[in-house]
Amino acid sequence: MRRLSAHGPGQDLYPAPDERTRRTKPGQPGSDDERLNGLGDVLTTAFFSPAKSGRIIWGVGPVILLPTATNNALGSEKFDLGPSVVALTQPGKWTIGVLASQIWSVSGPQDRADINTTYLQPFVNRILMPGHPPPCGRDRS
Repeated sequence: MRRLSAHGPGQDLYPAPDERTRRTKPGQPGSDDERLNGLGDVLTTAFFSPAKSGRIIWGVGPVILLPTATNNALGSEKFDLGPSVVALTQPGKWTIGVLASQIWSVSGPQDRADINTTYLQPFVNRILMPGHPPPCGRDRS
């Protein structure tokens, strides 16, 4: 779940940063069964949301992919931008929602493929103990 919390009293909109890092698992297969290890690109999203919400809590903002891979084969080598939106509701001890974003390449080497990716993540959390919700969801890119 992406955190949406008030930044200050009386503000209509406030940022609620969310940072996700895409990493390649150690031992990712490369060409000719060569093993590649390292970190992939960093994907960061910042949401702006109304300070007061109704039954549906929502936020919109930019998603930025930074080409920070430690091995060129593990990243895009492209700087990418796009819109992101999150919507959720919290009936009782449940949090149910969806996160969606679209990313496009805006700069980078011409010999690398441009990025045009849609990300969709529905999520469901149930609070078993206060402050400890176990996440449950599926990522789709």
